[in-house]
Amino acid sequence: MFKAWTEFLRPMYRKTSPFPTTPIKEYLLQEKHPRSIDTRNTYNGFMENYVIMQKRVIQPNKKPKNLYHNGLIPLPKAKYDQLQELKQFVAVNLQRYYEELPYIRTGQQDSDDE
Repeated sequence: MFKAWTEFLRPMYRKTSPFPTTPIKEYLLQEKHPRSIDTRNTYNGFMENYVIMQKRVIQPNKKPKNLYHNGLIPLPKAKYDQLQELKQFVAVNLQRYYEELPYIRTGQQDSDDE
């Protein structure tokens, strides 16, 4: 379910922000200028323009890869048990998903039980 968005977007965007983000009061993104952003430090006054995309990278029909290629990651048993208790609040036709989640059997548990 999770996608490798960082890997997918890295070629298109700068690694660091081209402007300081803390003092910004207003951001302006425009469809007609998709590679840039306008910002200002006050609620009125001059807008500064920054290019946020490195280059126009066209990736037709390309989608980000799945982050986990081996399917679902097994849950610690304690988390699995908690989900089994909480599934009662989910629609009956969706409860099967929670019942089929993989979990680490006793004796193979990680230290992340909470």
